[in-house]
Amino acid sequence: LMRVAINNGWKKLDEYYSLTAESPLYASALLLHPAFNLKYLKRNWKSDRQVLWVSDAVVALAEYFSRWYPSEEKAIRLFPAQTREPPREADSFEEWVHAEATMVEDSDNEDPDELERYLQLQRQPGCDPIEWWFEHQISRLRESIQRIEADPHFAEADYGSSSAREDPVLETVDKGGGSQPWLQ
Repeated sequence: LMRVAINNGWKKLDEYYSLTAESPLYASALLLHPAFNLKYLKRNWKSDRQVLWVSDAVVALAEYFSRWYPSEEKAIRLFPAQTREPPREADSFEEWVHAEATMVEDSDNEDPDELERYLQLQRQPGCDPIEWWFEHQISRLRESIQRIEADPHFAEADYGSSSAREDPVLETVDKGGGSQPWLQ
């Protein structure tokens, strides 16, 4: 009887685990966290099922990112240029400290987009992710995902604001493609 209960428990956990593959939000949250990025998942998730899940998650995130968040070249054409202070030169100590964190592996793609460059970075357990995300275009994707994860009823509660109505992640949730299939 105990064996049957344990097997039923594993079956139910497997059912819920498999639901995470239906939405890119869970995978995006893991992949966009500097301490649990693609390199971490590839190093620690080695079963065939996990490797397939990671591969599918990267593809889903890339498709979502390219659809809803145009490249900087497109953004430059769509939005007026903003004036910024030129970045200051890093001294030799800063270069040494950040050398491993900014190391990008060689890629077949000569001009990877920002998401590809981010996914190729080494784990960054000591970096300030908020600062990094604010400096990069990918921050808009992270913010959309975090809004949904932080408040599961955000889409229903905040549809009065125009920014919520225009948000592509909330549009996905509204169409039933959200991260909470058990509420449908």
